[in-house]
Amino acid sequence: MKLLNLEEYLTPESIKVHDINQWDSFLFNLLEEENIYARVIDMHTIKPIDREIIIKAAKETGAIVTVEEHNTIGGLGSAVAEVLVQTEIVPVEFVGVQENIVCKAKKVIERK
Repeated sequence: MKLLNLEEYLTPESIKVHDINQWDSFLFNLLEEENIYARVIDMHTIKPIDREIIIKAAKETGAIVTVEEHNTIGGLGSAVAEVLVQTEIVPVEFVGVQENIVCKAKKVIERK
């Protein structure tokens, strides 16, 4: 089984270049170039989640990769994983923006 490191391809620069409405065909073509035959599903809503298509895809492919253009915590990947842990246990990979700790400077108040 050949694994493709999507992080090599899904950089912030590539995300900006590609229209979000063309992601499904972009990913399908990218995978096909690597001789990886996959199913690409456009999950445009998390609620209500399409449990049937997730379960069907997991059974047919044996693994799931979710890709989101924002933080991966509490997003599509989490919703998909919740469905899969209750039905079909398959490997799941989450691709998206990783959470970073942002430090803020203290507010300086000037007194006159």
